[in-house]
Amino acid sequence: MKDYSSEDTRVTTRHLGDLAKKYLRSLETQQTKNPQEVINAWADVIGHPGNTMTESYKFESGVLFVTVKNSTFLSVLQQPTEKKRLIQLLRARVPEAEIVNIVFRFG
Repeated sequence: MKDYSSEDTRVTTRHLGDLAKKYLRSLETQQTKNPQEVINAWADVIGHPGNTMTESYKFESGVLFVTVKNSTFLSVLQQPTEKKRLIQLLRARVPEAEIVNIVFRFG
């Protein structure tokens, strides 16, 4: 029979708040590690000639911001099915990034 008594007096309980803070810091660190990776992946995902008409410039809080130089192309990118397809391609390309949306701006 195993003796479960121990001289080890370490506390094994954790406060939920401490665990949540540690988890949130881990998420923040992970997201700040790869914004440039997501920004760079945009050109590959959109392909040619789309990469000549667009420029991704920021990835923050799961949202990729993209400037579009052509208004017709902007309307195509803003279609829900196209936007969803691009998000799925980005997620496949950079799986460690939590990509939830793409914001397109004309400029």
